Amino acid sequence: MMIEKSISIVDGKEYSVFAVSHEFRYTFDEPILVADLISSLKAYETLTSSYLPAILNQLFDVKIQKIKVAVSEIERGSFLEKLIFNLFFKDEDAYNEFCLKIRKFLGTENQDGSINMSKIIMFAMTTLLGVGAGYLLFKNPPQEKQAITNNIVTVINADSSVALDGEHLVSVVKEVTGSSKQKTAENVAKVYAPASKNNGSITLGTDDVRIEPVAQQTVATLPKDVDLRNTPLTEDYTDIDVQIRATDRDKNSGWYAVIDQIVPSRVRLELPEDIDLNRLANNATIRANVTVEYDLKQNGSRKPKKIILTSLSTD
Repeated sequence: MMIEKSISIVDGKEYSVFAVSHEFRYTFDEPILVADLISSLKAYETLTSSYLPAILNQLFDVKIQKIKVAVSEIERGSFLEKLIFNLFFKDEDAYNEFCLKIRKFLGTENQDGSINMSKIIMFAMTTLLGVGAGYLLFKNPPQEKQAITNNIVTVINADSSVALDGEHLVSVVKEVTGSSKQKTAENVAKVYAPASKNNGSITLGTDDVRIEPVAQQTVATLPKDVDLRNTPLTEDYTDIDVQIRATDRDKNSGWYAVIDQIVPSRVRLELPEDIDLNRLANNATIRANVTVEYDLKQNGSRKPKKIILTSLSTD
């Protein structure tokens, strides 16, 4: 696609801007209120402006200043909005650097500015909605929350045209939103509120890819609000190798472990009360379902604090 580059002046500052688009489609069984749609779209815009610049900057090491969303077209039927994403750069150099990095990432050196940013942004927003839905379902079993991101990762990894790593994108989105789970969850709940109320679904798409961030049967179970302000920063992992580094056969405390590429330095391993300690101590590595609890550092990065073992994979 062609980049629609322009110059925009906002609050007296001049920015280099280019626009890409994707589709945002509601499907409902019953007619819905315009007010509900407006509230949902405003929440989607809030998610975009709050997190998408940081997600893209971290993915590609670029310098997007801000992103604004506009509606270019609304169609009847299942209510399809075609949204334009305007990416703002502080100057021409930052814009050109971004274009170069994206072309290299996509494996093309086309000089006409033809880059597939629509699909990349659509995948980023899909992941953001999926991660936010996981925050809303924080009391549900880890497998239920993981199913949402697993579906998103599968679609992303299957698309060779952008060569995004789905697992990496999920981890970036969780890191960017980790310190503001409450805000993320509240806005995702608002985005999905009309679909939840009217037995509907939401699909994001480009000309050749469509994906439901949250399956329709799950949309109906999303809570309308959730209080995450006092919950620790955690992430669930299913069926993963946990390396035991310290044991105590007599009690559940005193255990430590590491997880390759997730928890590189040993941290405390918290065990369920009914686990067989001898069985655990006899294995240097176990396959398990775990929750990793993190401390959030001042620069926004996460530091693993402890591993909470929820169950053994063989159980």
